[in-house]
Amino acid sequence: MEWVGYAYYAGGVLSLITSAFTTVVMLRARAVFATRAMFEEIAARIAGLEARFIATETRVEALPSANSLHELALALSDLRADLPLGYVRREDFIRNQTIIEAKLDALALKLENLQLRGIA
Repeated sequence: MEWVGYAYYAGGVLSLITSAFTTVVMLRARAVFATRAMFEEIAARIAGLEARFIATETRVEALPSANSLHELALALSDLRADLPLGYVRREDFIRNQTIIEAKLDALALKLENLQLRGIA
């Protein structure tokens, strides 16, 4: 009978060990699946970041370089230097035209005065 008690006790311990082992295996499997899902989410985020990085890199490469900006600044300064030679502002033109017309009016008045005196 003694063996029966020990066998019963051993069966209970064995059942307890089996149940604990099953629980550990199930928890480990859940952890593996959760870790796999987490890694897949991280991989998707990394892929999105890589796409954004490539888009940003493309935009940066499309920007003008420092040399081309320097050349553009030189061309603009040359244009500013040549601009007064080939362009007259509207206000300057009106002022000059007014001066010329005033001089012509004064000359016409002098000619009219000379005609009235009979000299011409």
